[in-house]
Amino acid sequence: MNRTCSAKSKILMLPCAGASRAGQLTRHAVQELVLEGKGEWVDGGRGANLPEMICRPADALPFIVVDGCEQQCGRKQLGALNCNLEFHLSLADLGIEKTESTDLWCDALQLVKDAIIAEGTRLSERPPIILGGCGCR
Repeated sequence: MNRTCSAKSKILMLPCAGASRAGQLTRHAVQELVLEGKGEWVDGGRGANLPEMICRPADALPFIVVDGCEQQCGRKQLGALNCNLEFHLSLADLGIEKTESTDLWCDALQLVKDAIIAEGTRLSERPPIILGGCGCR
């Protein structure tokens, strides 16, 4: 795995498990981010210890659930664990429908990857934006 990002800047990601094109898109985006060294894939299947993964100290790695559609199955599954879900992204909020065409796959894939990184970044981890001098006179 590419280790160009520091461990602190990685994101733990739980993609949608659905069989729709949107569900597949979440998994492809997460897989690419893992290969780029920007995150780690969290398995939500049998045997996974999700409460330990998401019920952690505030200084632990950010955790994001990436749902493929407006049904938000991942968010609902984790809501039953009584843990505070820090970050959530639904492809429906990006305007990507459950049956997204393969013609738009590459564009949608990049959009989802960018959205995961943006949504899963704590504001306190971003450098402050310092603007130039005041334009009023």
